Amino acid sequence: MLQDITQMRQSYEKLLYSSGGALNLDKCLWYLISWRWKHGRAKLATIAEAPMSLQLTSGSSHVAHPITRYEPSAAHKTLGVYLAPTGSMTKSKEILHKHSLNYASCLRTAPLTLAEAYWSYTLFYKPQKGYSLRVSTFTEAECKFIQAPALMVILPKLQRTSVASLE
Repeated sequence: MLQDITQMRQSYEKLLYSSGGALNLDKCLWYLISWRWKHGRAKLATIAEAPMSLQLTSGSSHVAHPITRYEPSAAHKTLGVYLAPTGSMTKSKEILHKHSLNYASCLRTAPLTLAEAYWSYTLFYKPQKGYSLRVSTFTEAECKFIQAPALMVILPKLQRTSVASLE
Protein backbone atom coordinates (compact mmCIF):
# COMPACT_ATOMS: atom_id res chain seq x y z
CA MET A 1 0.00 0.00 0.00
CA LEU A 2 2.78 2.44 0.93
CA GLN A 3 4.52 1.71 -2.38
CA ASP A 4 1.32 2.54 -4.28
CA ILE A 5 0.80 5.76 -2.31
CA THR A 6 4.42 6.80 -2.84
CA GLN A 7 4.31 6.04 -6.56
CA MET A 8 1.05 7.94 -7.01
CA ARG A 9 2.29 11.02 -5.08
CA GLN A 10 5.69 10.95 -6.79
CA SER A 11 4.01 10.77 -10.22
CA TYR A 12 1.91 13.80 -9.32
CA GLU A 13 5.02 15.69 -8.15
CA LYS A 14 6.88 14.85 -11.40
CA LEU A 15 3.92 15.88 -13.58
CA LEU A 16 3.68 19.17 -11.72
CA TYR A 17 7.45 19.73 -12.00
CA SER A 18 7.51 18.90 -15.74
CA SER A 19 4.84 21.53 -16.38
CA GLY A 20 6.76 24.25 -14.54
CA GLY A 21 5.19 23.82 -11.09
CA ALA A 22 6.57 22.50 -7.84
CA LEU A 23 5.44 21.09 -4.55
CA ASN A 24 6.86 22.59 -1.41
CA LEU A 25 7.51 19.31 0.37
CA ASP A 26 7.92 21.12 3.71
CA LYS A 27 4.24 22.11 3.44
CA CYS A 28 3.03 18.70 2.34
CA LEU A 29 1.38 16.30 4.76
CA TRP A 30 -0.55 13.08 4.70
CA TYR A 31 -3.01 10.97 6.64
CA LEU A 32 -3.37 7.20 6.51
CA ILE A 33 -6.95 6.07 6.82
CA SER A 34 -6.70 2.50 8.05
CA TRP A 35 -9.43 0.79 10.04
CA ARG A 36 -8.93 -1.47 13.03
CA TRP A 37 -11.85 -3.73 13.90
CA LYS A 38 -12.51 -4.92 17.42
CA HIS A 39 -15.69 -6.75 18.41
CA GLY A 40 -17.44 -5.55 15.25
CA ARG A 41 -16.55 -1.90 15.77
CA ALA A 42 -14.24 0.07 13.51
CA LYS A 43 -11.82 2.76 14.63
CA LEU A 44 -9.13 4.60 12.75
CA ALA A 45 -5.65 3.23 13.32
CA THR A 46 -3.14 5.57 14.92
CA ILE A 47 0.38 6.08 13.59
CA ALA A 48 1.65 3.67 16.27
CA GLU A 49 -0.84 1.01 15.14
CA ALA A 50 -0.04 1.44 11.43
CA PRO A 51 3.52 2.80 11.26
CA MET A 52 4.50 4.04 7.82
CA SER A 53 6.52 6.93 6.48
CA LEU A 54 6.27 8.60 3.10
CA GLN A 55 9.25 10.15 1.34
CA LEU A 56 9.25 12.03 -1.96
CA THR A 57 11.86 13.65 -4.15
CA SER A 58 11.38 17.14 -5.48
CA GLY A 59 12.09 18.36 -9.01
CA SER A 60 15.30 16.96 -10.45
CA SER A 61 16.72 16.08 -7.02
CA HIS A 62 17.20 12.44 -6.13
CA VAL A 63 17.23 13.10 -2.39
CA ALA A 64 14.10 11.78 -0.67
CA HIS A 65 12.37 14.17 1.69
CA PRO A 66 10.13 12.86 4.51
CA ILE A 67 6.51 14.02 4.36
CA THR A 68 4.82 14.87 7.66
CA ARG A 69 2.14 12.40 8.69
CA TYR A 70 -0.76 13.41 10.92
CA GLU A 71 -2.89 11.23 13.15
CA PRO A 72 -6.38 10.69 11.67
CA SER A 73 -7.84 12.52 14.68
CA ALA A 74 -5.64 15.61 14.15
CA ALA A 75 -7.15 18.61 12.43
CA HIS A 76 -5.13 20.54 9.87
CA LYS A 77 -5.94 23.97 8.48
CA THR A 78 -7.06 23.65 4.88
CA LEU A 79 -8.43 26.72 3.10
CA GLY A 80 -9.10 28.40 6.42
CA VAL A 81 -10.89 25.43 7.99
CA TYR A 82 -9.51 22.94 10.49
CA LEU A 83 -10.56 19.51 9.25
CA ALA A 84 -9.75 16.05 10.56
CA PRO A 85 -10.41 12.78 8.74
CA THR A 86 -12.47 11.63 11.74
CA GLY A 87 -14.94 14.43 11.04
CA SER A 88 -14.15 16.16 14.32
CA MET A 89 -14.81 19.90 14.22
CA THR A 90 -13.48 20.53 17.75
CA LYS A 91 -10.34 22.43 16.68
CA SER A 92 -12.32 24.48 14.16
CA LYS A 93 -14.93 25.36 16.79
CA GLU A 94 -12.20 26.46 19.24
CA ILE A 95 -10.48 28.66 16.64
CA LEU A 96 -13.72 30.31 15.48
CA HIS A 97 -14.77 30.95 19.09
CA LYS A 98 -11.39 32.59 19.77
CA HIS A 99 -11.92 34.85 16.73
CA SER A 100 -15.32 35.81 18.10
CA LEU A 101 -13.84 36.55 21.53
CA ASN A 102 -11.05 38.63 19.98
CA TYR A 103 -13.51 40.64 17.85
CA ALA A 104 -15.70 41.25 20.92
CA SER A 105 -12.69 42.34 22.96
CA CYS A 106 -11.58 44.84 20.32
CA LEU A 107 -15.11 46.13 19.74
CA ARG A 108 -16.11 46.43 23.41
CA THR A 109 -14.34 49.76 24.00
CA ALA A 110 -14.43 51.11 20.46
CA PRO A 111 -16.56 54.28 20.13
CA LEU A 112 -18.23 53.37 16.83
CA THR A 113 -21.06 55.01 14.97
CA LEU A 114 -23.92 52.85 13.69
CA ALA A 115 -22.33 52.69 10.24
CA GLU A 116 -18.88 51.84 11.63
CA ALA A 117 -20.28 49.08 13.85
CA TYR A 118 -22.31 47.67 10.97
CA TRP A 119 -19.38 47.72 8.54
CA SER A 120 -16.93 46.25 11.07
CA TYR A 121 -19.29 43.30 11.47
CA THR A 122 -20.11 43.00 7.76
CA LEU A 123 -16.65 43.53 6.27
CA PHE A 124 -14.38 42.17 8.99
CA TYR A 125 -16.10 39.64 11.24
CA LYS A 126 -18.53 37.89 8.87
CA PRO A 127 -15.94 37.08 6.16
CA GLN A 128 -13.75 35.41 8.80
CA LYS A 129 -16.58 33.00 9.57
CA GLY A 130 -18.38 32.81 6.24
CA TYR A 131 -16.47 30.12 4.41
CA SER A 132 -15.65 27.90 7.35
CA LEU A 133 -19.23 27.82 8.64
CA ARG A 134 -20.49 26.68 5.23
CA VAL A 135 -18.18 23.66 5.16
CA SER A 136 -18.57 22.72 8.82
CA THR A 137 -20.86 20.30 10.60
CA PHE A 138 -21.60 22.39 13.67
CA THR A 139 -24.84 21.99 15.54
CA GLU A 140 -27.04 25.01 16.15
CA ALA A 141 -25.82 25.09 19.77
CA GLU A 142 -22.18 25.09 18.62
CA CYS A 143 -22.89 27.95 16.20
CA LYS A 144 -24.44 29.94 19.03
CA PHE A 145 -21.38 29.22 21.18
CA ILE A 146 -19.11 30.51 18.40
CA GLN A 147 -21.14 33.62 17.62
CA ALA A 148 -22.26 34.66 21.12
CA PRO A 149 -19.25 36.77 22.18
CA ALA A 150 -19.29 38.86 19.00
CA LEU A 151 -23.06 39.27 18.90
CA MET A 152 -23.30 40.25 22.56
CA VAL A 153 -21.03 43.22 21.85
CA ILE A 154 -22.12 44.26 18.35
CA LEU A 155 -25.90 44.13 18.84
CA PRO A 156 -26.03 46.67 21.70
CA LYS A 157 -23.74 48.98 19.71
CA LEU A 158 -26.07 48.80 16.73
CA GLN A 159 -29.16 49.28 18.90
CA ARG A 160 -27.71 52.06 21.10
CA THR A 161 -26.31 53.94 18.12
CA SER A 162 -29.55 53.69 16.14
CA VAL A 163 -31.63 54.83 19.16
CA ALA A 164 -29.26 57.74 19.80
CA SER A 165 -29.48 58.79 16.16
CA LEU A 166 -33.30 58.98 16.43
CA GLU A 167 -33.19 61.40 19.38
